[in-house]
Amino acid sequence: DWYGNLPLVYFFPDLARNTLRAYTHGQRDDGAVPMTLGVRLDISGQYQYEYQRSLNPCVFVDLVDRLWQRTGDDGVLKEFYPAVKKTTDYLVNQIPGPEGLIRINGQEWYESLAFTGMSSHAGGVRFAHLKMTERMARKMGDTAFAERCRKLCDEASMVLENNLWTGTHYKIYKNPDSGKESDLILSHQLDGEWMADFHGLSGVFRPDRVRTALATIKSKAEPPTECGLVMVVGADGKLTPGCRMGGMCVMPASVFITAMSYFYGGDDKSGMDIARNCLDNLVNTQGMTWDMPNMCRGDKGEPAKMRRIYGFDYYQCMSLWGM
Repeated sequence: DWYGNLPLVYFFPDLARNTLRAYTHGQRDDGAVPMTLGVRLDISGQYQYEYQRSLNPCVFVDLVDRLWQRTGDDGVLKEFYPAVKKTTDYLVNQIPGPEGLIRINGQEWYESLAFTGMSSHAGGVRFAHLKMTERMARKMGDTAFAERCRKLCDEASMVLENNLWTGTHYKIYKNPDSGKESDLILSHQLDGEWMADFHGLSGVFRPDRVRTALATIKSKAEPPTECGLVMVVGADGKLTPGCRMGGMCVMPASVFITAMSYFYGGDDKSGMDIARNCLDNLVNTQGMTWDMPNMCRGDKGEPAKMRRIYGFDYYQCMSLWGM
């Protein structure tokens, strides 16, 4: 779990390393890594390789780099670099070329939102992936692959910045083929920026635009709720009903990550307020002390009933440990 593995990596690095070995053992010949492991770390369940293939390689690379940075053990890198390189090739070959790197090819993390064509969220996460891989490749003396990662990231970044910036935030998607696009505000559009920051790398978006996007998110997505940030909101600040992840939907694990983006942006107060309000609502208002949801309603006022939308005992909320 990309969100929930923080305590695992930092307090139980040997266990995290064994888990990565299981994923590597299940890696397909084309470089795809499995999304889920069974109870005996076997490849099982309905979500194996294809579901969320657009970002699964990024999750794997993030976990390898996180463990390497946590332990400082170059043995981690030597063991997993071949798998990292293989899954990076799988990612960039799904839709070749700079524009392809920011195009959606399959399901996204925010499953119920429409993503088609170029995606700022997927692009940012993939840029972080390539920055991590470039650092690993340079450490391993694989200069050619490092340069390939750097060049593709730089070129794709220009495509993203030129096509998906609205002046106040990044569009969720823009499809040049169909002409469809969305200027809705995804509160967690900077996930890739956080990944890079958290791993001690340079950011993946233009710094001035990150500051503007954070200000926009705070002004539009925070006021409707007492639970951190609504997941998505209109550019005019109006809620977007008709979607499981729209309206008053809050995704706490992502709220905590976005809160950390405010820390990295130098606005500690906003970050702490957003995170605290979300956790206070979950624990003290809704009573979800030990049973964190995947998604909940973030309506203001005392709830008439538990406002869980989906998910019981979700480890994702352990992203809070990253703070």
